[in-house]
This record gives sequence, structure tokens and C-alpha cells, in this order.
Amino acid sequence: MFRNLSLILMLPFLSAPSAVRAEEPGYELHEWGVFTAPRNAAWANLDMKAEWASMPKEFYSRFPKENLPYWGPVKKPVIYFHADKPMKIALDIRFSEGVPAVWWPAADYPNSESDGIRNERSQLSFRPSLVNREDLEDRSPAAANPRELKVPEGHWVEALRQVESSQVFCGGGHSRIGRSWDTERFIYYDGLMKAPSAPTAARAGDAIDLEVPGDCIWLDVMAIERDGKNLRVAKAWGGWNAVLDAKVRTVKIEMVDANADDLVRLGKELAERLAAAGLNRDEADALVKVWKEGFFEADGLSVFYRVPQETYEKWLPLEAKPAPKKTVRVGLVLHQHLEPELEARVKKLIADLGSEEYEARAAANKALMGMGGPAFPQIEAAAKSDDPEIARAANAILAALDARPALEPSKPAK
Repeated sequence: MFRNLSLILMLPFLSAPSAVRAEEPGYELHEWGVFTAPRNAAWANLDMKAEWASMPKEFYSRFPKENLPYWGPVKKPVIYFHADKPMKIALDIRFSEGVPAVWWPAADYPNSESDGIRNERSQLSFRPSLVNREDLEDRSPAAANPRELKVPEGHWVEALRQVESSQVFCGGGHSRIGRSWDTERFIYYDGLMKAPSAPTAARAGDAIDLEVPGDCIWLDVMAIERDGKNLRVAKAWGGWNAVLDAKVRTVKIEMVDANADDLVRLGKELAERLAAAGLNRDEADALVKVWKEGFFEADGLSVFYRVPQETYEKWLPLEAKPAPKKTVRVGLVLHQHLEPELEARVKKLIADLGSEEYEARAAANKALMGMGGPAFPQIEAAAKSDDPEIARAANAILAALDARPALEPSKPAK
């Protein structure tokens, strides 16, 4: 599900009401988000389509129809609320460079009534009530029986519901019998935004040299490489502040052989680092469980790291009224398929599409179909090849993937 992963908001209840002074707002807001930044926009489009197609049908959406700016996907931010008493909250999230597209539960904006009145395409607004069901001021039948999302066993939503947090009630729309109501343990949202710049990788013996963009700070850095049965991981967790007066800097990551037990250890260590950054331990455990495949089981060279909360705030400014007594926003960035041999491997497979040997053509077709997004730009170029056999095969792969990028880069809509 999260092979190339969106954003989820969760608000939890505090376990010790006596610790809250009377003048303080009675809740904390904890959020985590994983931002995937593929090597190319075409791959990101493919990933985005596959991700959104897998969402539960009950999720709300405002999908792009045409000419919506594409700057990279935001992957599953989650917000939890932790409150010590019933309250109502006005929560506004703005995409500084992008637009929201999918969310759950109901948003106050956009909705079917407000969409024609307001045109704040970069904003997503929720008005959650953190109360017991019987305490909702709305006495309509819809409020008495709010909609609860049903998901199959093992779905990622189940992992998010294991967190001890405030129950959220969100109303949306109006009818003759009143507002409709949804209830959940968290708030989730997804959309399009400017993606963090991906590094480039080069081999340096057993190590990896990364050219890192100079305008970023990387914390809790981990690299994992899987090539068939071979598995390597970074020798140690790292982190560095980029040199701000340089366009790029090269950082060497020492790699060592690893096994499945090492990946289990790294998962536990990641949860500990997320908890140290401010998440509750069950929130950190939920993130690691949901992202296990994306972080630890993906093919190729993957690098992920945490960004400072200040960076998260710039990407997705958030305002809550009343203001929480504590706000925790933990963002991770995931770069996949950074292995420097990727383009050469894809080029060889595309050449094999024109082989005179049927077995070679079939093997190349199967490999490219299975690779999907990472090979997408070169497959698209091959569809215009002067070799009719390669062009035919490449077009057939594109049709099977149903992933032609339809969004052109442009200035974000406001």
C-alpha cells in the first residue's frame, strides 16, 4: 500500500487532566507525515495515481481534472488530538506550494456547498468536535449515528486506530435533516505539493556518496539497499546540516551487510527516534508499521531522514483555534531507487525489447512492467523510438500501466 507513499492528522486525549492548568488549552496536537520524493515527476504521477486509486471509497476527494499543477505527492500526514475535556477546534491547513486532494473524515472546506463560494484551493479546513457522541450539540439522526469507516482486516487505517487519541467527530454538508457526521481516531489528508529535491548517488567502494541539495537539514538519516538476496544498510544513523552557501555537498555513507534481524532492529530504533522527536510511542509505532514496506522492504537504494519541525511548518502551515498547548509535527522524507545503475539497467532492458530472441523480449517486457515508475520516463521516450518493435512494445507497456502523465508543471493554484 505504501510502496511509494500521504498526510494524516491526529488529536489525542491527555491521560492526566490534573496536569493541565486552567488557563491552558486542554489538548495537544501530534502530526506525522511521510513525504516521498521520486527521482522524476513521471514516476511520481504513476505513484500518485496508484495510491489514490487504492483509497477507501468513503474518502473525500477533489481530484485533478486538467492543468492542476503537479509538484510531487504529499504522503499520508496523520493528525492525532490528545484532549482532557470536550471541545471544538477550528483547524486550517494550507499547502504553501500545492493543493489538497484527498481527506478523511469530512472537511468544513472544501465541501459541496462551500466550493462554489470560496476559491482558496490551497486550503483544507476541519472543524472537529472532540466530545462523546452523546455530547454532540447536533441532535439530528445523522449525529446520533455518525459514519464509521469500514476497512478490510490488515488495512493501514487499522494500524492508525491503535493509537490512544481523542475520538474526532466531523460534520460536513447540509440537508433537510441536518449535517452528515463522520467519526475517526485521526484526521488524514493528501494532496499535491512541491517535493523535496532528491539527492544523486555514486559508488565509492563499499560506501555511497550522496550529493545532497544545499538548502536542507537532514536528521536521523538511514540508507538501505536491497539487490535481490543481498541486503546492505548504513553503518550508523547519521544527520547533518547542509552548507547553506553551497548548491550541493557530498556526504559519504558507509554501508555494511545486513539481514532480516537488522531490519527489525532498525525499525525499533526508528520508533525510538520518532518518540524522541516528540511523538507518543504508540504514534511512532504506528508510523513504522504503516511504512514498513516503504522504508525497509523496497528494492534498490532507499534513503530516508527526518526534517526539522520548522521545515514541516513551511511546507504545510497549520493554524488551530484554540491553540494547542503543545504541537508536535514530525516529517520524514523518503527517496527510493537512488542506485546509480538504474538508468543503465533500464536502457539495456529497453534495447532487449527489440531483440530477435523471443525469450529476451519477453524477459525485458516482464522486468519493465514490474519496475513501473522508476523506468517510466525511459519507457515513455522509447515509445517514440525509430525501432518499430521497441516503440510498439513500449507503447503496450504504457497502456498496461495506464500511467501517462497528464499534469504539466506550472505555478501552484491559489
